Amino acid sequence: MKLIIDAMRKMGTERMCKYLHLGGGVGNKEDSLFKFKAGFSDSWHSFKIWKYIVNHEIYQLLDKKQKTQLNNEFFPEYRSN
Repeated sequence: MKLIIDAMRKMGTERMCKYLHLGGGVGNKEDSLFKFKAGFSDSWHSFKIWKYIVNHEIYQLLDKKQKTQLNNEFFPEYRSN
Protein backbone atom coordinates (compact mmCIF):
# COMPACT_ATOMS: atom_id res chain seq x y z
CA MET A 1 0.00 0.00 0.00
CA LYS A 2 2.85 2.36 0.80
CA LEU A 3 4.22 1.83 -2.71
CA ILE A 4 0.87 2.75 -4.26
CA ILE A 5 0.61 5.90 -2.16
CA ASP A 6 4.20 6.83 -3.02
CA ALA A 7 3.48 6.35 -6.75
CA MET A 8 0.45 8.64 -6.44
CA ARG A 9 2.56 11.19 -4.55
CA LYS A 10 5.12 11.19 -7.35
CA MET A 11 2.41 11.51 -10.01
CA GLY A 12 0.85 14.39 -8.12
CA THR A 13 4.22 16.13 -7.83
CA GLU A 14 4.79 15.80 -11.58
CA ARG A 15 1.37 17.32 -12.23
CA MET A 16 2.01 20.08 -9.67
CA CYS A 17 -0.88 19.00 -7.43
CA LYS A 18 -0.93 20.59 -3.99
CA TYR A 19 -2.57 17.77 -2.02
CA LEU A 20 -3.00 14.01 -1.94
CA HIS A 21 -6.05 13.42 0.22
CA LEU A 22 -6.15 9.86 1.54
CA GLY A 23 -9.47 10.22 3.35
CA GLY A 24 -10.15 9.12 6.88
CA GLY A 25 -10.81 5.94 8.77
CA VAL A 26 -13.76 3.60 8.44
CA GLY A 27 -16.97 5.41 9.34
CA ASN A 28 -15.12 8.69 9.92
CA LYS A 29 -13.41 7.27 13.01
CA GLU A 30 -9.81 7.63 14.15
CA ASP A 31 -9.15 3.90 13.79
CA SER A 32 -6.06 2.01 12.62
CA LEU A 33 -6.75 2.93 8.97
CA PHE A 34 -6.91 6.61 9.90
CA LYS A 35 -3.66 6.32 11.89
CA PHE A 36 -1.95 4.62 8.93
CA LYS A 37 -3.00 7.42 6.58
CA ALA A 38 -2.18 10.15 9.11
CA GLY A 39 1.36 8.75 9.36
CA PHE A 40 2.22 10.20 5.96
CA SER A 41 1.90 13.84 6.96
CA ASP A 42 1.25 16.25 9.81
CA SER A 43 -1.05 18.23 7.52
CA TRP A 44 -4.75 17.41 7.87
CA HIS A 45 -7.64 18.70 5.78
CA SER A 46 -11.34 18.33 6.34
CA PHE A 47 -13.49 16.52 3.81
CA LYS A 48 -17.14 15.73 3.31
CA ILE A 49 -18.98 12.93 1.58
CA TRP A 50 -22.42 12.87 0.10
CA LYS A 51 -24.50 9.80 0.93
CA TYR A 52 -27.11 9.75 -1.79
CA ILE A 53 -28.86 6.75 -3.33
CA VAL A 54 -29.55 7.46 -6.99
CA ASN A 55 -31.28 4.21 -7.94
CA HIS A 56 -33.28 2.87 -4.98
CA GLU A 57 -34.36 -0.29 -6.82
CA ILE A 58 -30.80 -1.39 -7.60
CA TYR A 59 -29.61 -0.33 -4.13
CA GLN A 60 -32.26 -2.48 -2.44
CA LEU A 61 -31.41 -5.41 -4.70
CA LEU A 62 -27.71 -5.18 -3.80
CA ASP A 63 -28.47 -4.56 -0.13
CA LYS A 64 -30.76 -7.59 0.13
CA LYS A 65 -27.83 -9.88 -0.78
CA GLN A 66 -25.74 -8.59 2.15
CA LYS A 67 -28.29 -8.39 5.01
CA THR A 68 -26.67 -11.24 6.95
CA GLN A 69 -23.81 -9.20 8.47
CA LEU A 70 -25.03 -5.62 8.36
CA ASN A 71 -23.00 -2.79 9.88
CA ASN A 72 -25.49 0.09 10.20
CA GLU A 73 -22.75 2.75 10.05
CA PHE A 74 -21.48 1.66 6.64
CA PHE A 75 -22.60 3.36 3.44
CA PRO A 76 -23.57 1.98 1.07
CA GLU A 77 -24.83 -0.84 3.28
CA TYR A 78 -24.34 -3.53 0.64
CA ARG A 79 -20.56 -2.87 0.74
CA SER A 80 -20.34 -3.55 4.50
CA ASN A 81 -18.77 -6.99 4.01
